Amino acid sequence: MERKKAELLAPAGDYDCAKAAILAGADAVYMGLKKFNARERASNLGLEELKEIVSIAHGHGTKIYVTMNTLLTDSELYEAVQCASDILNAGADALIVQDAGLAYVLHQYLPNLELHASTQMTTHNSLQVDFLKELGIKNINFARELSADELEPIIACTKEKGIKTEIFVHGAYCISCSGICYMSSFISSQAGNRGKCLQPCRRRYSLTPHGEKSYYFSLKDNNALPNLDKIKEIGADALKIEGRIKNYGYVYTTVSAYRHALDNDSLEAGDDVSQVFNRGFTTGYFDSCISPDMFVDSPLDQSMVQAGTVASYTADRQELAVELEGVTIEEGSRISIYTPENSFICSAIVKQVLEQGRYHIEIENLLHGKILKGQIVALLPQPQRMQQLARRLTELKAVPAVFDAEVFASRGEPLKAVFQYKGRRAEVQSTAPLERAQSRGLSEEGIRTQFQKTGDMLCTLGKLTCHGLEEPLFLPVKELNQMRRTALEALFAPAPAPQVPHLAYQPHKDKKLAVLVSTEEDAKLFAGRCDNVFVEWFPGCRVSLGKNIYPWLPAFVEDSAVSDYLTLLDTRPGLVVSDNVGLGLEAARRGISWVAGPMLNSSNSYTLKAYQELGCACGAFLSPELNRDQLSQISAPAGFRLFLQVFGPITMMTTRQCLLASAGRCRSGRNRFSYLCKGCSGYETFYDEKEIPFHIVKSPGYINRVFNDALLYIPEAVSQVDADSFLLDFRALPFIHLSLEDKLAIFDCFSGDRTVQERARKAAGSVTRGNWQRGF
Repeated sequence: MERKKAELLAPAGDYDCAKAAILAGADAVYMGLKKFNARERASNLGLEELKEIVSIAHGHGTKIYVTMNTLLTDSELYEAVQCASDILNAGADALIVQDAGLAYVLHQYLPNLELHASTQMTTHNSLQVDFLKELGIKNINFARELSADELEPIIACTKEKGIKTEIFVHGAYCISCSGICYMSSFISSQAGNRGKCLQPCRRRYSLTPHGEKSYYFSLKDNNALPNLDKIKEIGADALKIEGRIKNYGYVYTTVSAYRHALDNDSLEAGDDVSQVFNRGFTTGYFDSCISPDMFVDSPLDQSMVQAGTVASYTADRQELAVELEGVTIEEGSRISIYTPENSFICSAIVKQVLEQGRYHIEIENLLHGKILKGQIVALLPQPQRMQQLARRLTELKAVPAVFDAEVFASRGEPLKAVFQYKGRRAEVQSTAPLERAQSRGLSEEGIRTQFQKTGDMLCTLGKLTCHGLEEPLFLPVKELNQMRRTALEALFAPAPAPQVPHLAYQPHKDKKLAVLVSTEEDAKLFAGRCDNVFVEWFPGCRVSLGKNIYPWLPAFVEDSAVSDYLTLLDTRPGLVVSDNVGLGLEAARRGISWVAGPMLNSSNSYTLKAYQELGCACGAFLSPELNRDQLSQISAPAGFRLFLQVFGPITMMTTRQCLLASAGRCRSGRNRFSYLCKGCSGYETFYDEKEIPFHIVKSPGYINRVFNDALLYIPEAVSQVDADSFLLDFRALPFIHLSLEDKLAIFDCFSGDRTVQERARKAAGSVTRGNWQRGF
């Protein structure tokens, strides 16, 4: 059977980018509004712009998907539902979500809104799909880190469950698995899970304090054009291009290249994607070749030519002076400005050449810092093509909605009319009865003339059917106009947003401590002191489980590794903490109580309800990104246990890359990540440009994790947050040096023993309160 051609899904960070995607032949375009989307740095669209783009897109056979792919607090959830209702009323075809609580609410209260799972939901194994199906998800965008061999079975499994599948094929890679990166959040309160990521992965780091800096976290871009034949074989329903912060030239060029390749089964004569923004290209993940070759030496745009350096910039006049380096900058040229350390400042269009080396510019999107003397000015290629494209974009106009009308006339009765549009129906009638006309009566032409006067409404009359006009009949024109106004207001009136109830508050009286450990000695030490001792479990883990000693399962477990964890679950531990919802569901199916871990991002009350009702969880850890006030807003369902980490290491990133190998520190000397690495352990410290250390840990059975140097330390949370259990993380990570006595002192301090406060604080060393005050 011939496979259906995959949908080509294009990015749009603003109005012009959306039009460029449509013009280039995208089957669907995804974009965000001003709030609740994971690209806050993009210009994004207003609601009225969205309505216009929907009209343009639908007139060209293109779908529009809107992103609301961030985490939400309780205070924001209800505004987000109103926003989703506005998006539905604007005619968008689907909503892309990350927050499980929002998905739960929208599935219940806006059932006509199609929901797609963002890559921010970190979907990477087949077990997770069942939970997303229960949430009402109709399309899943899988994690970018999966290979072709891993994607094929999960795509087949997902399709069997009636859910469409989507994979990224082009654009930027994050070093961390999407949705479980907390680095920007904890170093700046600019959370990636809120669309505010400052991209610390694009900065330079060294292996020693004040050492030579390099880009150990910065990956090349994905480019699947060489793999399109294989992509067609694995059967994804949609192919997604990344780039909502890129300009319309990037969007048009990349979409055109993939459109040509998909339609012609050939890469020849297609647009050259190397001529627009890129950091160099890799197919490492898709080819299952995870190696240092996937990293860049510089995150600068490889398509640019360095034109010179900033001599001066006058912000109020947007006047830029450049010390040129043998390059001519013309009117209409596109430039980008970077710091000497390669940090992106802005992109701009040259609107006027005042004199050679001095220009009036118009900045695109947002500034990411001040334009200062000495910064690099880079020239983007193809200025003439961009000007031609800009003219073509202005010619792309909104297409009015076409409604039909049917009229029924009978003397002595009111004139009746039925207006219809896409299954909607509005019936109206005149206030005055029809009379016999003294001269010329009502005609189909006359009725059409009045019904077509739609004013500012973006709609027009299509088919008009009239009955009963054989006899000359009279009705004042104002009656026809009022009938039209009334009908169109009813036909195109936005549906009201649903009223979502606030969940009832459930107090948690029995506040207890729990601990997370990684050694047998620590497990035995605390088993007699608290009800819940959790063990960081991995295949080959030698810590004995038993009464009140329970396994803690990781966030990223690919399908090939699932069997090891199912074997553990077959032993029927009394309780499981899982950062992977699929493994949690499998525990529940075996009658095992499970708790949703902190990487499942429970940031509002409805997320807890979703995990309880659809995920069959008995409790959940509250998001580590929330502050005290945001935590206090949350209400748990009855009988649902709340957990919160209050001490220990902060996980900043989780990545499939071997950061040790990328820095040349693999002790085994391997040049690529393989199954042999599963039993490997390693440790390294990277120092950022402020010489702040970050610890890279590779544990057996785990992929690489990046930890903050300072430990989380918020003893006051035990008394100020209403939760059942407060977690102390005492894992024996290589950068933490706590003695048994230190751990006991910290345990007693968090238990409320004031006599050991000073001892505990000193033992903890460098500490932080994380997001306790600032939130995300």
